Amino acid sequence: MHRDRSVTFRLPEPLLTGMLRAARASEMTAGDFLRAALSRRIAEVEGGDDLDAILTIRRALSKDFAEATGWTDLQCRLRALGFVLRRMDGALYLFTWPVERRLLPLTRFGFGEEDLTLAFRAPFPAHGAGPARVPARHKVA
Repeated sequence: MHRDRSVTFRLPEPLLTGMLRAARASEMTAGDFLRAALSRRIAEVEGGDDLDAILTIRRALSKDFAEATGWTDLQCRLRALGFVLRRMDGALYLFTWPVERRLLPLTRFGFGEEDLTLAFRAPFPAHGAGPARVPARHKVA
């Protein structure tokens, strides 16, 4: 496991303002945005994989979030990929599945509950569990 360290450095004000604006547009914290940008640049220079887990998960899930027809369909799609949504502390969190380990709030992955509620024309179900079984079209072989 990697240890986080606090770092202090100077940025020109226009660069800082641009970073904050871009982070907000990406629905990320400034820290997550900066880590993602640094990870991408390091991967480019060193020829390695993208080091930022949040962006990696976001890319993996974006198609399923875009194509889901409702909360149940979304939960099925997420479970097929090893994730599930749960409400905690008033926010939706992405958890691993079937061993439910909390990852981060859904907004940190760039998906807003309000947008999904509008798209699905229903709030997130109170139980949040989705269906008891995964339909055949979503099963992973």
